This record gives sequence, structure tokens and C-alpha cells, in this order.
Amino acid sequence: MPVARRYEWGPRATRRGVLGGVVAVVAGTAGCRILVPADQKTAAPDPDVVVTMRALAAEQALIDAYTRMAKRHRSLARRLDPFRRRHLAHRDALHARLPVDPSGRVVTPTPAASGPGTATPGASATPFASASASAPARGGDSLGSLVAAERAAATARVTDALDAGPTLAEVLASIGACEAAHADLLTELNA
Repeated sequence: MPVARRYEWGPRATRRGVLGGVVAVVAGTAGCRILVPADQKTAAPDPDVVVTMRALAAEQALIDAYTRMAKRHRSLARRLDPFRRRHLAHRDALHARLPVDPSGRVVTPTPAASGPGTATPGASATPFASASASAPARGGDSLGSLVAAERAAATARVTDALDAGPTLAEVLASIGACEAAHADLLTELNA
């Protein structure tokens, strides 16, 4: 009597064969990343880093404004120094929030890495917009220009806080409150 043959439709799957197939698929997908253009490999920068960089630029602009004002008006230098030192502390606090690489250098996004669609809502067209709205122009030669700069900076920090995560938002709100207080104190100093 003939033995019934069992028909097989292909080779039988073994553990070794399945494992080899998985390795091939993983290696193949990893190799696909090599073919992606370099400009598409960069991930969008962390929104908190972008907001922090924007706030840092504004703080530096305010520091520069106070330095210029103190140089132009030596009689005000001593009274303006506490304001400048507070902005230095703000800058240091913001700088400490930036990520660092293994060598200890601050890792910051570049404008090229933050193209269209990577800015946070409410952010300016470029994440590294200068703080020209937050600091008096070089010609600003009065305490009134510093008052205006402090008010603009306080408003900008509120906007930044809305774009930031909770922890950074607290820091930015504190800085904004300090800048608003600076505007009031400078107004009294100007009277």
C-alpha cells in the first residue's frame, strides 16, 4: 500500500532561519538611514532649548544695554549695576538649562536645524531672533529706553513661558516678573 505523501509548500522554518531573517531585516532598515539626505537626518530641536536660546539672547541684549548706559552716564553706573547683575544671574540660570555634550560643551540648535515647522507656537520667525524689541537701540540714551526694554522683555518672557515646558515656564515667569519690577524701579529712579 502506498504511503500518503505530505506535500510541503516550501522549506520548513527553523529557529536559525527566523533569527537570520530578523537580523537581515534589522540590518536592512538600519542601512536605509544611510541613504537619507543629511538635512533630513537632523531632528527638530527641543522646543525648550529654542525658547531658552531666545531668552538668553534677550538677556544678553539687556546686559549690553545696561553696560552701554553705565558707560555713557557714569553718574548712573552705581545705581544701574544691581539691575545688570540680576540680568547676569538670569543669563546664568538660563545657560545652566541648556544640554551639554560628553565633552562639556553646550549643545545648541543651529538655525539650519530649526527650519520651517520646527519653531514653537508664538515663536518668532527665527528661533534666534535678536532681542532688538527687548533692548534699547544703541542710540537709546535715557533711562526711559531701559524702562521700555524691561517692559518689552517682561512681555516676551510671558510669551516664552507659554511656549515652554512647565519647569522652564517657572524660570521664565520669575525672570519676567523681575524684569517687570525693573521697569517700575527704573521709572522711580528716572523721576
